[in-house]
Amino acid sequence: MFKWIRFIKLFKNIFGKGLPDLNKIQKQGLLAIKIGQTFALRINFLGEEKCTHLAKLYSHTIAVSADDFDNIVDEHVGKQWRDQFASIEKNTH
Repeated sequence: MFKWIRFIKLFKNIFGKGLPDLNKIQKQGLLAIKIGQTFALRINFLGEEKCTHLAKLYSHTIAVSADDFDNIVDEHVGKQWRDQFASIEKNTH
């Protein structure tokens, strides 16, 4: 999907009727989460109820599996990052 369409859907989710769907925001990635967190502070735009709901993005986030984490880091940093460590413990808490 085009990035601008996802951006429009994000704002429709935040500014639309009812409370924003936090799972949809989180699934759109870190930028969408940061935008949601920023609007959580803007009671003058959204009202207290929506801001309180969006503030949950500060503490309730979707966990990333160890394999997904490795894939994300490999994609953005390269696989050579592993060479910097003697060992890496995969913690799945």
